[in-house]
Amino acid sequence: MKVTVVAIQATDIPKMGFLSKTDPYLVMKISSDAAEYRTKYCDDTLAPVWNQRFDFNIINLGADYLIIQLKDWNTVDQHKIISRLEVPLRTIPVGRMNDMWFDMIPCIDKPKGGKIRLLIEITDTYNQRPPVQRPPFNNQPPPPQPQPVYAPPPFRPPMNFPPPSPQQVQYAYFPPQRPEYGQYPPMPPPMFVVQAPMAPQMGPPVMPSPRPMPPQMNQYVRPEPNPYAMQAEAGQNAPPKNFAWFNHPGQY
Repeated sequence: MKVTVVAIQATDIPKMGFLSKTDPYLVMKISSDAAEYRTKYCDDTLAPVWNQRFDFNIINLGADYLIIQLKDWNTVDQHKIISRLEVPLRTIPVGRMNDMWFDMIPCIDKPKGGKIRLLIEITDTYNQRPPVQRPPFNNQPPPPQPQPVYAPPPFRPPMNFPPPSPQQVQYAYFPPQRPEYGQYPPMPPPMFVVQAPMAPQMGPPVMPSPRPMPPQMNQYVRPEPNPYAMQAEAGQNAPPKNFAWFNHPGQY
């Protein structure tokens, strides 16, 4: 994992000299690493401003500490430790930049050791994806892209096609609309019933009575005598065949 520390400023630093103020600077390290980093010193001030950044690699986030010492720069004698601070890294939120103030613990016979402002960011490099490389920013417009040139189609003589046949009109069948679920069916149009005038009532037709038929009487008609039969009975000669007696009434 990676720890980024930005030393911003400090305030309320105790005065270390009789004739001058203090020349403060910071010394920082990680508890599991022997390498130390320090800021520049600010000449003759009790409210220094550094704005310097430092990067550290850590192995165990739960056990490592950030150790900070505030010292007074001295060109003649040994540099004196004004105050110190130990920050447990497990108390710092991971994945964001934290702007924090800390009270320094004095290491000399002074009532206070000052306050420092730090920006601390802890980054999980094991689960971090590689950054996406972006193209460099350029204010110039992009070069024009070549445009394709299309050739006109070859000329073809027109062809004489027969006129199109007239299209038949097709009628579509639309089924009757049904009412949707939950709605009442549409009301049918009103119907008006016109009653035709009634014909006058007439009685049953009077049929004429049939004429009475004259009474028929059984009349006996006596048959005319047959001369052939009479002759046969008398034994006389019968007429010849194919002889019509009624054509010769005077002979017989």
